[in-house]
Amino acid sequence: MDPKERKKLERQKKKAKALERKNAKKPNVASLKPVSQPTTSHKRPSQPSGSSAAPPAKKQQIEKAKPLPVPSNYTGPEKFLTPSHPDFHDILTRSYVGFVHEPAAAQPREFHAGMRAAFEHLRDKGYFQYDVVMAGGKHLSRTFVRRTLVGNFGITYKYLGLRIFAHAWDIPSSAAVFRNLYALNQAIVARTKASASPAPPSCEYNLTLINYMEPDNPVLGLKDDPTYDMGKVSVSWHADSSLEDFSSIGVYHTLLPTKKGKKGPCDWRIAMRLSPDVPGAKTTPPLVVPTGDGDVYYLNGDFNHH
Repeated sequence: MDPKERKKLERQKKKAKALERKNAKKPNVASLKPVSQPTTSHKRPSQPSGSSAAPPAKKQQIEKAKPLPVPSNYTGPEKFLTPSHPDFHDILTRSYVGFVHEPAAAQPREFHAGMRAAFEHLRDKGYFQYDVVMAGGKHLSRTFVRRTLVGNFGITYKYLGLRIFAHAWDIPSSAAVFRNLYALNQAIVARTKASASPAPPSCEYNLTLINYMEPDNPVLGLKDDPTYDMGKVSVSWHADSSLEDFSSIGVYHTLLPTKKGKKGPCDWRIAMRLSPDVPGAKTTPPLVVPTGDGDVYYLNGDFNHH
C-alpha cells in the first residue's frame, strides 16, 4: 500500500475512534429536554413528572341562540297600531320583546333639569350641525336633523357613509357640559340595567348621539312616511348598523323651550316594526308609541343586531 494512502487510512481510523468515545459520554438528549410552555392555543405537549402545572384551559365561547320575536296573526285593516287599539299591548309584549317605555315621572327632577340645561347649552353654543350624507349610496343630501356626538375619547359613529368624531366626555380637558353629560349617561346606564330582568348584557353606553329636531321649521320641508302613512317624519326608518350586536339603546326625549320661552305641542311619536327578513314580519303590524316631555325608552335584547 502506498505510504500516503496508509497515513490517510490511519487518520480516518483515529477520527472514528475519537467520535465513538465522544458519543459514549454524551447523554440521551431527548429524555432531558425540557418541555416549554405553549404560547398558542395549539394542543399542549405532555409534560414530565414534576414540571409546572398547565394553565387552565380556555372556556369555550358558546353562542346561545337568540330568540326571534313571536309574530302576530293580525288581519285588521290598520297599517299600524297605537296604544288605543285593543291588540296593541298583546303584540307589543309578544313581537317587540325588549322595548321598555318609562314616563318622565320615573326620573328625578334633577335628572331632567340636568338634561335640559346640557341640551340648551349645546344648542346655544352651536354644537348641533346638519350632516351631508349619501342615502342609499346614490346621491348626497342634507339631513333634516341637526345632531352632535359625545362619548369616550377617540370614539366615532358612522352612518350613511359619514363618520362622526365624538366630543370627549371622559378626559380632564373635556368641557363642563360634556362631563355633565357623562354623569347623566351613567344614570341612564343604571336605569337600563333596571329596565329588564335579568339585566341587559351590554348597556355600558360609550357614546350618545344627540338629535335636535325642528319639525316646524319651514325651510326643512319634512317628508311624509311613504310606507305606512304615518305623517311627517324627522327621522325615517333606519337601523343602527354600526353598534355592537345585541347591545341596548337608551333614548331620552325632551322638548326645549324656544328663545321666547315657550314649548311647542307635545305630539312626538316613535314607530317600530319587525325587520322584513324576520318570519311573520308581514303579519305583524308596526307599532307607534307617543313620547312625552322627559320620557325615556329602551331597546333591549334582540332589537339591535344585523
